[in-house]
Amino acid sequence: MGDGGKSGGARLAVRWMGSPIEHVTAAGWCSYSGLLATKPDEQLDLAEIERLLSVVVKGIGAAQNRERYTMNGFVIAAGSYVEPVRERAKGVARAIGEVKVNMGETACKVPLASAAIEKASGSAKRKRYGVELFLSGRGDLRARGYLAAIGVLEREHPAGYSSGSVLTSSSCWISSGES
Repeated sequence: MGDGGKSGGARLAVRWMGSPIEHVTAAGWCSYSGLLATKPDEQLDLAEIERLLSVVVKGIGAAQNRERYTMNGFVIAAGSYVEPVRERAKGVARAIGEVKVNMGETACKVPLASAAIEKASGSAKRKRYGVELFLSGRGDLRARGYLAAIGVLEREHPAGYSSGSVLTSSSCWISSGES
């Protein structure tokens, strides 16, 4: 077992997942997905990932709108980037099927996790280790991309995070909370 489950980034993501605030919960799932996409498998806590996949199966139906979307993305990330849990993620993807998310009056669609994992499996998906840090117009430190930058943010900006400043989108933006 690696140290991924014990890292500050993973702990923070799991803490966010437990928030009653929809965008904070979604940021937790999205951030953990970023860890899966960027950390080597041997640095990840595979037992925790398995546990989180079980949480998705049991809870996605009752989850809030954005949380459903990012839970689905977590399943895709686990199946696409983490070889030791790929088969379990495929099973979870089949179990949850098509995830319904209210996207408003947009053309956006929720990817079918099983199809996305199969597509990634056929293309030898590689983990990405780069992350872009930048200062926003308000002067707060942000990280951009489908990312695992929480650990970087903790080291570079230890002042912490306020739940009101956590922003999510399809590219998982996370801000530090200072203006």
